[in-house]
Amino acid sequence: MSEEKTQITPYLDTPQHNPTMYNKQKVRAMTFTGIPQERQAQILGISTATLHRYYKNELKFGLCDGVQVLSETAFAMALDGNVPMLQLLLKTKGATYGFVEKQHIEHGVTKELEDLSLKIKELEQSHDKDY
Repeated sequence: MSEEKTQITPYLDTPQHNPTMYNKQKVRAMTFTGIPQERQAQILGISTATLHRYYKNELKFGLCDGVQVLSETAFAMALDGNVPMLQLLLKTKGATYGFVEKQHIEHGVTKELEDLSLKIKELEQSHDKDY
């Protein structure tokens, strides 16, 4: 007497999902553009658990792929002479190499400050004479 083990599946009437290359690319694109995972699952007609099970890498690396494309575009724009983009890249990526905007604040006595100080002293002295 041999006993066969049967596998119990909780959702017998649910068809198994087969991810296609098109859907994988679609999930990567939706992840990059910031569409919530619940909405992505609705768009694909699957549950969020199924989305996480079959599209784990796409959910994990979709944002990285998009940022890479944007970085390459920004770099190309800077090399083409786009001055604002060049400044932005130098401020952010070049900061470790000394490309940082610095504010120089001079602390010193100016002529206007000296005149104001003298005027205050005169007013204080005239105020003392009124008593």
